[in-house]
Amino acid sequence: MSVTVYYDAQAGDTLAYEILAEAWNELMLDGLIANRIGVPPFDAQSEVLYATSAEGDIVGVLTFKRGPRRANLELAYVEPSSRGRGVFKTLFSDLQARLYRDGIITIDVQVPEAGAGLKAFQSVGFATRSRVLELGMA
Repeated sequence: MSVTVYYDAQAGDTLAYEILAEAWNELMLDGLIANRIGVPPFDAQSEVLYATSAEGDIVGVLTFKRGPRRANLELAYVEPSSRGRGVFKTLFSDLQARLYRDGIITIDVQVPEAGAGLKAFQSVGFATRSRVLELGMA
């Protein structure tokens, strides 16, 4: 699937707000937020990458925050009808390139062991360390 990736500096100003709400709703329904009920994993200051289809529909989103040498990937979501079509890999590749340009060499993400996203993260190079997935790019 061919997608175009866009960047917003703050989730509070993003055009991808509807898919962020959809992602949060799915996480809650799937019970993947056991200790954080009612608290989304991102906030208004989170940075956002989102992918649009050729038709202009937003089909995937990532939210993240940067630190001095690490970034924390807060949320990754691909619309169900677009899963398995390369949307996540395209978004993640864009994120990785942006962070690497800025000298950030590690991305942390927490994924439930039973979560469907675990395989997606492992497919782009993440390894489990102390139940936290980490990608070193150096």
